[in-house]
Amino acid sequence: MAKIPNPPTNRPTEFDGLAEALSKGVFVKSKIVRRIIDKNKEIVQIIKLNEDYENEFNKFKKDIEEAIKREGPNSKKTVQVGEGRFQIATARRMLDTINAGNEGVESAGVTQNLANFRQINRFFRKAFPALVKNHELGHQNIGIVKGLVATGLSAIPLNDPRRKKMLALYAILQEIDKVNPEGANMIDVVDKVKKIASRGRNFKTDWEKDVSIIKGASGRVELEYEDMDFNQEKGYLASIIGTYFKELIEQESKNVDAFLAGIEYENFRGSTAIVDDILDLAADTIDPKKKFKTRRTRRTKKNKTRGSTSSKIRKAKLTAPVIPGSPRSNTNQRRDLSPLALVTLINNKLPDVVAKQMVPPRLQLRTGRLAQSARVIDVQATSQGFPSIGYTYDKDPYQVFEASSGTRFSDRERDPRTLIDASIREIAATLFTGRLFTRRI
Repeated sequence: MAKIPNPPTNRPTEFDGLAEALSKGVFVKSKIVRRIIDKNKEIVQIIKLNEDYENEFNKFKKDIEEAIKREGPNSKKTVQVGEGRFQIATARRMLDTINAGNEGVESAGVTQNLANFRQINRFFRKAFPALVKNHELGHQNIGIVKGLVATGLSAIPLNDPRRKKMLALYAILQEIDKVNPEGANMIDVVDKVKKIASRGRNFKTDWEKDVSIIKGASGRVELEYEDMDFNQEKGYLASIIGTYFKELIEQESKNVDAFLAGIEYENFRGSTAIVDDILDLAADTIDPKKKFKTRRTRRTKKNKTRGSTSSKIRKAKLTAPVIPGSPRSNTNQRRDLSPLALVTLINNKLPDVVAKQMVPPRLQLRTGRLAQSARVIDVQATSQGFPSIGYTYDKDPYQVFEASSGTRFSDRERDPRTLIDASIREIAATLFTGRLFTRRI
């Protein structure tokens, strides 16, 4: 009998379990992410000590090194470090970790057996309690909540309507990480993100880097003791974003929408801009030797006047938008989209636009299931040459709201077809000009 896999829980022990849980709407607390990092032996965690800590530790460094030579690096005998006594093996691991932080892992000649966050914190609290009293150990190059949001971005589909909002939360967390010891409030942070949104920032490289760190695939986790008040201030700001992220994962975005009001988060991108690549592919599909086709307005009108019915005229000619910053020789220059390219371009935005359109008297956005299920299946040409876009959605249970369903729930204003038709037309208006038709498949 095949083994039935366990369902995702909110207490995963590895990165894959974390990603799976988030993809299935199960929120995971930050402390679980810390635990995953700590238990992953592939992750290198290093600590950089400020002058006070380093001076205190260096007083006992020679004693540790002599004990290692005398008893061996894995000895269970103890050595005095500050106000605590530690096994030589533990003291040696801490020595390697500090050397790796000061000199770099490669220069220190150590890649394994470094102490993790929990071990470092326990060591210094026991050895130098007076110093630790007003300081907290923190992650310098990977905020835990930011890493959690990055994992969410890696786990959910590119067409998920929650994605843009997650990118906005990620952008806010990046600004929180930049907060200096002078402090900041959430209003200041959000104002900075508004400016970033106006520039259409692409965060793909950033969140992918965070995911690589959490997985242990690349990079290292840098730890440092910070002023307790300052560390807690940043932690408090991050926890606010963590609360909104939880609501997004659980598909309850009402409060998130209110919080992000005023931020042009639609401008944020979490993956490379695929428009250019798709247009190039479409042009190659049509005619690799003629990527750009110049058409004279006079000739177009002449053809229409004659009422030509040739196959060339009947093909759906879809004019792509001008990509900002791209070279353009004249206003008549355009590129034809293949049906495949159009399907891809519309589906890339459709869930977001459908979700945006779900306001009274239409069906309202609650779980996001309808918005996520809407997708274009094909694009055909009518006999007059206009595009006919076929789409579908989860008919169970939403088809009962179609005006022609004959059920007691049928409602012209709540008809999913009207909602999706309007969404497709909004997207298509940015891709080409002219008439189009839609049909539910």
